Amino acid sequence: MNKTELIEQVRDKSGLTKAQSTEAVTAVFSSIIDSLGKKEPVQIIRFATFKVSHRSERMSRHPKTGEKIKTPAREVPVFSAGKRLKASVHLQSPKETQVAKKSKSGAKKKSSV
Repeated sequence: MNKTELIEQVRDKSGLTKAQSTEAVTAVFSSIIDSLGKKEPVQIIRFATFKVSHRSERMSRHPKTGEKIKTPAREVPVFSAGKRLKASVHLQSPKETQVAKKSKSGAKKKSSV
């Protein structure tokens, strides 16, 4: 799915006009970009977390020549999927992804949620 297709889905699901949907999607992306530019994390509960991570300087190899080169330290954006997103990718409901809990006697039992 690309941005245009996302805008169409937002329009179809929300009842907004195409212009309003475009504005909404653009505003969400801009807000995430602005926050990450300030090195502030963006947490959308049960969906995902976006944050900035520091990558240290390291030695690597040039893929064609095999020559060792120094890769400088840098900041990179990181995306971590939330439980609901992970569950939908694995075609399971969030309830099915819960870890088995221990009872008071120490025996494991499944959660009855």
